[in-house]
This record gives sequence, C-alpha cells and structure tokens, in this order.
Amino acid sequence: LLLVATFVYTREALPWRPPSQDALFVLQSVNLLLFTLILAVAEDASGRAAAVGVAHASWKSSVGGIAGRLVTELAALSGLPPSRMRAALAPSAGPCCYEVGPEIRDAAVDAFGAAAEAWFPAPGGRLVFDLWRANADQLAAAGLPPAQFELAGVCTICEREHFHSWRRDREAAGRFAGLVGLRG
Repeated sequence: LLLVATFVYTREALPWRPPSQDALFVLQSVNLLLFTLILAVAEDASGRAAAVGVAHASWKSSVGGIAGRLVTELAALSGLPPSRMRAALAPSAGPCCYEVGPEIRDAAVDAFGAAAEAWFPAPGGRLVFDLWRANADQLAAAGLPPAQFELAGVCTICEREHFHSWRRDREAAGRFAGLVGLRG
C-alpha cells in the first residue's frame, strides 16, 4: 500500500500515479518536496532510517485519524514496530488561533469519542482546534512512545513574520515546504 500526499514534487520519474490522499511512505531513495505537518521515521537496529512517512494533518485528516494511520502503515511497510519510530509535528496552526465551527468538534467526537472534547478548548468563548494535541494523542494511541515525538509548538497563524498561513492570509498566503528522502 502506497499513499501519496496531495502535493508531491520529485526530480525522479515515479513508477506509480499519485492518488489524492494525505500521506506518503517512502521505502527507497526518492527525494520529495512536500507541504506537510507530520513526519515519522522508522529506524533499523543501527539507528539508520529504514522508511519515512509523512502526512498532511489538516483538520479533515486529523479527524480522520491520519497520525495513527501514519504509524500503523509505516510499521506494516517497514516491518518495524512503533517503538523503533520517531515523529515530529512541524509548525502549524496552533490551539491559540485555529478557530473552527462546532461541526468539526462534532466530527472529531463522532470519530474518537468523548476524549476528543479535550482537543477543542474554548478560550474566551472561541472554539479552537488543538491539532497538536489531537495528533500527539493519535500517535501515542498507535504505539509511538511520547518521548519519541517532537512538537515544534510554533503557530503559523501567530508567527506572521516567520510563516505563511492560509488561515490568516487566504489567497495572499505563500507556502513553505520540507524536503524528505532516504539515502540510497
């Protein structure tokens, strides 16, 4: 099973046609320029990266369980357990600013039960989605040890001078990306 991110650019011809999904797994030497939020790496016994998986953790993907699926699929593809993985969440919309409607909270509660209520604090009466906590909780539930997860903890909406944000700037927003690959 190979799932591909919505935005994938590579210098090499790929032997498959990318479907429109929100995750990508790499088991061979391919360099990807992508727009993503979560990176997971499975390491072999020597500590060498054996496989990488990336996911775009939008509110839809997060409510759909993308972080947990990232760990589960990476384990299946690499043959390595979650205890041999590390993950990181890049700068993204933070719980300070990521305002959503009640339908998003309702969808999360439908998918994950009452525990998902904790992902939706309401400071000053504003309903916000804590994507950071939602994805960290999903990674832990999938077996990734919390000590092996790094959170940038930087809100792209607040940090106007450092990051572009679609939520803040709409059509005027630029983009930022990451480069991921395995050494051959």
